[in-house]
Amino acid sequence: MITGHSLGGGMTTVMTFLLLIHPLTYFEGRNLKDKIFGFTYGAPPMFDRTVEPVLKGHLFNMVNHFDLVPRLSFGSLKDLDRVILALNEKEVKIN
Repeated sequence: MITGHSLGGGMTTVMTFLLLIHPLTYFEGRNLKDKIFGFTYGAPPMFDRTVEPVLKGHLFNMVNHFDLVPRLSFGSLKDLDRVILALNEKEVKIN
């Protein structure tokens, strides 16, 4: 079981994924896939939907209704940057 909050939750997601696709050789080839679980609290998005089949049933995300971090992504930050630049250009033209 792996757990983490915020950035640690992001690392929990990555570690859970890695353990599922690259099992530890320390356990002499035993299949431990059914025993690997990750629990995240307020974790940022780490992957796109293509890894969902691997993590399904193994990763559980808990998100507070008002927490911004789990909703951040590279795309959402680019959109925010674009909006801020557009607002700045309008402000310059008005003055």
